[in-house]
Amino acid sequence: MTQNAARDLPSTQAPRLPVPLVTVPADESPRVYTIAEAARLLRVPEGWLRKKVTAGLVPHTRLGKHVRFTDAHLCRIVADGEREPVTPAATAVHGLSPRARRPQR
Repeated sequence: MTQNAARDLPSTQAPRLPVPLVTVPADESPRVYTIAEAARLLRVPEGWLRKKVTAGLVPHTRLGKHVRFTDAHLCRIVADGEREPVTPAATAVHGLSPRARRPQR
């Protein structure tokens, strides 16, 4: 298509750009896991993972109606679940639990 021809197309019909292909070495195929396989790897119940997928709360790929996870998805699920320990302010400041600090009656 020439530059003039592309310019003459209506704005809704922009010329298609080539889609870059992902190349995978011949001895490797992309690793994808089913919900059951991913749940086993994450050591969580399959139902828990299925609910998270349905709610859109975990990264995943849909291949048609099939849900699949890559290694990167599994790493992100684990990283997103990471939490810092919570230390109550009273314990950190005084070294005593709130119950131990209550005045005796």
